[in-house]
Amino acid sequence: MPYEFKSSATNSLIVDDEVYAKMEPIIRRETDRMGVITVMEIPGVMLKLRAAAAREEREGGETKNWDDPRIEAFIQMLKTALYARDSVILNA
Repeated sequence: MPYEFKSSATNSLIVDDEVYAKMEPIIRRETDRMGVITVMEIPGVMLKLRAAAAREEREGGETKNWDDPRIEAFIQMLKTALYARDSVILNA
């Protein structure tokens, strides 16, 4: 099932089940309600996504689970939305 992230500050981003499954636990822990990442929550989500990749690299020597251009595109989307002071919405 495709998951679409939207923000008026940037283009939409569509990810598949595999990529979403990696990001979903972090997004769920860092946000008040699933489906909306507010401007105040974006820095925490970005930090946790980067930390998860770094932790995996330290433990396993590579970031195969996090070395996906769609995850990097999602982080870039969050950064753009943050600068524009806009939230990111999940349409599943």
